[in-house]
Amino acid sequence: MLKQLYFIFIISILGSFASIIKAETDCNTVLGMPIEQCETLLQIYQTTNGDSWVNNTNWNGEDPNNFALITTDTNSNVLELNLNDNGLTGYLPNLSGLTEVTKLILHSNKISGNVPDLSNLINLTHVNLRNNQFSGSIPDFSGLAKLEKLSLYHNQLCGQIPDLTGLNSLQELDLSYNQLSGPVPNFSTLTNLRLLGISGNKKLCKIEGADYGRVEYAVSSLPICSVDDEYPTCSRSNINLASSVTIVGDGSIDIQNIDAETVILTATPATDFIFDGWNDICTIVENDCQIAITDIDKVVANFSPFINLDEYGNDITIHIDESTITIIGEGNVDINGCANGCIKSDNAILTANAADGFNFTGWNQVCTILEDNTCQVKVTDIPQVIANFSEVIPDNLYMLQVNTVGNGKVTAIGINCGNDCQEQYVENTLVTLNAIPNDNSIFTGWSGNCSGIIKTCQLTMLESSNVNANFAIDNIATFPLSISLEGNGSGVVVIDGLECNLPCVREYANNTEVLLTTRPANNSNFVNWTGPCSGSTTFCQVTMNQPQSIVITFNQLPPVPVADLEFVGLQSFYRVGEIVKLDLVEHIVNKPIYPRLDLWIGIEDPNGIRYYMTALPLEPFTFSPQPFRNDIISYELLDKEIIYPVLYFEVPAGIGGEYLFFATLTEANTELNDLLFTQNSSTAIVSTTLGNTLNPSVLPTSPGILTMFIGEDLELMIDSATTFDAVLNSCTILDAEIVQTYATISTNNTVSCYLRALNSGDTVLTTTDRYGKSSKTLITVKEVRL
Repeated sequence: MLKQLYFIFIISILGSFASIIKAETDCNTVLGMPIEQCETLLQIYQTTNGDSWVNNTNWNGEDPNNFALITTDTNSNVLELNLNDNGLTGYLPNLSGLTEVTKLILHSNKISGNVPDLSNLINLTHVNLRNNQFSGSIPDFSGLAKLEKLSLYHNQLCGQIPDLTGLNSLQELDLSYNQLSGPVPNFSTLTNLRLLGISGNKKLCKIEGADYGRVEYAVSSLPICSVDDEYPTCSRSNINLASSVTIVGDGSIDIQNIDAETVILTATPATDFIFDGWNDICTIVENDCQIAITDIDKVVANFSPFINLDEYGNDITIHIDESTITIIGEGNVDINGCANGCIKSDNAILTANAADGFNFTGWNQVCTILEDNTCQVKVTDIPQVIANFSEVIPDNLYMLQVNTVGNGKVTAIGINCGNDCQEQYVENTLVTLNAIPNDNSIFTGWSGNCSGIIKTCQLTMLESSNVNANFAIDNIATFPLSISLEGNGSGVVVIDGLECNLPCVREYANNTEVLLTTRPANNSNFVNWTGPCSGSTTFCQVTMNQPQSIVITFNQLPPVPVADLEFVGLQSFYRVGEIVKLDLVEHIVNKPIYPRLDLWIGIEDPNGIRYYMTALPLEPFTFSPQPFRNDIISYELLDKEIIYPVLYFEVPAGIGGEYLFFATLTEANTELNDLLFTQNSSTAIVSTTLGNTLNPSVLPTSPGILTMFIGEDLELMIDSATTFDAVLNSCTILDAEIVQTYATISTNNTVSCYLRALNSGDTVLTTTDRYGKSSKTLITVKEVRL
């Protein structure tokens, strides 16, 4: 209901005079975290447009240990940055301050510019920058002796692959789908390297006679390098180079190339700032800095505010962020005229902006009125200014009074009766009232200005009105629903989302609407319904106003011709924790073409890398093409069914994507690339997708226990009331730093509770249904280990 509340509050005018105050991180006052690590985090936030991140929780807070998506140790050292899929744009700053970081996970964003120099980050074990927009050449990684996994997949990197000799711990290297060119270096010294991705780079070549060790498979199809080959040149981006300069104060840096190794830096101060000079590493040329490209991240440009001094040398600058304005009512005030500091004689222009439902009514006498909502005032008098706003109260308001009889409540915008049963509405407002019976009660009808037995009443406010909602004890009769099976096939019926094996019997209250859907078995098809449901559509809705009997007919499908090779057991999608089971069935019906055969079984992963199954128990898969069985006497296979187990494992986190499986029979002792001339059977192909989440994207009910991964999103459907106040209270979380939640109306009878897992730990979600009953779900959030 409309409430005339007048109150006084103070707006602190900060920096650009915005009326909203944000907590700022001051690295000089942070306890525990080294200042250079804190400042590096803030630079990342600034250069990658942190205000637009998907999750930037606490990144404006006082304690950087609480920044979302970072991990610190007991000494507040930054160990991990897990900012993947988080909407980062812009470029990366100098990261050399993060000396203890072990994991830099920034994939699937839109970061551009150069990959920064990471040579000082000697504790790095994982670097994942895939699916971004990085350009320029690959920096020197050779000093990162602990690095195990490096992915620069699908960027715009150019030039040659650098020497990686020092990466003794490197196990996986993915440089696929860039613009790299030139010789692929010798990887034989990288004894731990087992996965190499370089596909999608059109101008790579292999060094003749080079030993590529275990990753020979990755270069086998490349041409031999020639001394006559020419490769495109590649340089690092000037935009990103300029961003490597440390700026003290407020100003900008422009950059010009002298040659491939040297640049000139020009400093431009911001408004009301002056340039004080460069640090000693620069060679000064007409006030500019001449520097080698390799040393540009060591340059410091110093700017300081322009200071107004009186005749005695005293600073007479006044900063408006130290002043206050008093506001009565609801609204805000913009200040214009001296954003970067004024002196006492300066004037400022104030503009009043009323909030919705309020009018600006005037200034006090300190201000000189310019227009209806603007005034001019001396800077020194700003703390004495008062801006007055008053609430807009319509003349044509009518009162709606709601009463309940029996056990139930009524909801509408502004009404939740039980508790709040009155509200005023503007003339001609259409009000929708919802009658909600309690457990063991039924709604029997409206009286007063509403009538009928439908639970929803719409009332147009033309006058003050009185509405009664009547409820009674529920003694409604129930009726059985019997569903039987006919035909030579098989299947189940799905009732309101749940499977029921046939024959199926359920009980329902009088007039309940029941939705039925058929689900035939793999070897059957649905024919038709008989009874209250009829026809051949796969779904039917029946009203339970009497006992109902329904017959579903399923017939078997005709047999499918047997293929020589067939994969069985694979589903189209698996979530984390589910079991993948895949077998290959070999059934040769027709006499083979060749007297001896090879059987090939292969897998292609989401990165396009192929693995070949072997018969060796200690090395079941290899990157080098080889058959699973070779030199088989073909007549021994005729009219025999042989089953080969291919896979049986539990899906872990971090390997999500589409996987393709293929199998074929060829003439013995031939290569796969000769398949056109040597193939003896059709190729069996099947695919599946492995997910990176534990749960489906939507849960229809609230479970007692729920496990999620950090970064996982989930929609939980709740049979809850849909009024504004009820929605605000439908989903509440005990610890918002572990799981973020909000609720919104999904349908007329359902509220959606949206969950996002932020940090590892346990918390409790409380949900409230339409009858006011609460239930609790224990949520455990785990970290995904890649």
